[in-house]
Amino acid sequence: MHFRQHQLETIMLKNIINTLKMIGAMLHFQKKLMPAELMQLYSGSEQGSAYVAAPLLRRNSWIDSFYARLTDIRILFSNLFQILHNIGQLRIYTKGRLIDTRDIQDKISQQMQTTMRKFAEENRTLEKDNTFLKNVIQQERNYAQMLIRLNNATQNLFTITDRKVLLRTVTTSLCEDLNFTSAVLWVYDKSEQRLIPISWANVSHEMLQRLSISLDKRPYSDLITHRKSYFLVDDTEIPDQTDNSALQHIHELSRVLESPVIFLIPIVSLHNPKNMVENFNGEVETSAILMVGKQETTRLMESKEILQRYAYSAGLTLGNVDIYNYLHENYRSLKQQAITDGLTGLYNRRFFNEELEREMQRSYRHFLRMSLILLDVDHFKKYNDSNGHQAGDEVLKKVAAILREQTRVCDLECRYGGEEFALILPETNKEQALVIAEKLRHTVETTYFEHQEKQPLGNLTVSMGVATFPDDSIQIKELIEKADKGLYKAKELGRNVVVAAE
Repeated sequence: MHFRQHQLETIMLKNIINTLKMIGAMLHFQKKLMPAELMQLYSGSEQGSAYVAAPLLRRNSWIDSFYARLTDIRILFSNLFQILHNIGQLRIYTKGRLIDTRDIQDKISQQMQTTMRKFAEENRTLEKDNTFLKNVIQQERNYAQMLIRLNNATQNLFTITDRKVLLRTVTTSLCEDLNFTSAVLWVYDKSEQRLIPISWANVSHEMLQRLSISLDKRPYSDLITHRKSYFLVDDTEIPDQTDNSALQHIHELSRVLESPVIFLIPIVSLHNPKNMVENFNGEVETSAILMVGKQETTRLMESKEILQRYAYSAGLTLGNVDIYNYLHENYRSLKQQAITDGLTGLYNRRFFNEELEREMQRSYRHFLRMSLILLDVDHFKKYNDSNGHQAGDEVLKKVAAILREQTRVCDLECRYGGEEFALILPETNKEQALVIAEKLRHTVETTYFEHQEKQPLGNLTVSMGVATFPDDSIQIKELIEKADKGLYKAKELGRNVVVAAE
């Protein structure tokens, strides 16, 4: 019976020591937790030279729980304190000598307290680091969202083709899309050497007008000449009482923009779009300055970088808009030149042919009538031979002016060729067309032309032929021939008359 108790107590001690080893290995202080006496006891127990006399402990009450939930640190330390309590109840004998287990318990408790204090300090440090990293991550997320908004804002700028709309959008987008407090766009007038506020957001126009800006002083001289960017912080407590003019100006800007932080960003764009298009000369210059206010005084360099990217996109878009407008104006001018007569300013024959076909198709679809008038200046060759081609050109210009003045807005006046003119009269029947033609003939007859007394009829006159769609023809070529026959018949009748096609 005594041998059986000795064997069970030896097994229990082995389990306690193995558990201490495991806990010590996990907490990196195995050797410190194992006193020399206990290690000797464990070695001696394997050889049968030691025995333990203590109340019998059931292993399953705490060992199984320890192995089952090893990862739960609270259960681990709870089991450890239970072991220490059990060790305090042991009576250990080795070679006939009683070992006091309270010394072992005290050493283990001291080591545990030291380790727990270290864990507490490391935990506080980790909490601080974790809080710092959370703030950094949140700031990076905010910056990433700002970059997304910047990309959307610049993409919106690239779609604008009107210069006025672009200049207005630059400031409103800064406040609405990029969340800045206020913004002003100043256009640089190089001829007058001054800045002109062209658009603003969340800023009083009256205060802008009172704002004094000197371009020969920094930072504005650097903005114009060297294209440098600045951010200014109004942190002076009593700026109104200081003699420093720079600080006073910063405080004045802060009042206008209602922000403690002011960014000054140059906008660089093409100097001359014409040189870029015609000579591929991409010379650039500072064309405007962005003045932006911000309430927050943190991460100013990142805000400055955001504004520089935005200003670069605005300058690029501004140059593109200037090139677009230049090309558009050239296109309109060339298109106008392609369809108009250079001498009289009326539409030319090419445009006449296109419009006549279009108007006939429209009249056919809507069951409408349309009339055509061909007009010729009587004895124009004789006038040219007698008075010179320049005088003849003046006659053609004057007749063209009469046609424009005496016809309706919907009518189309064209120079058909030489001294011949053509008129397209939409939604006009033959009777109405004859009335219009007679009015024109009478106006020309009663208008004074230089050297008109040298003409065979004593003044300068015109003859006309009139044809109507679909009464005379539904074909373009045939309709023109009918009007032309009416014109030649008017010539045969002595000129200065209007003849309708038969």
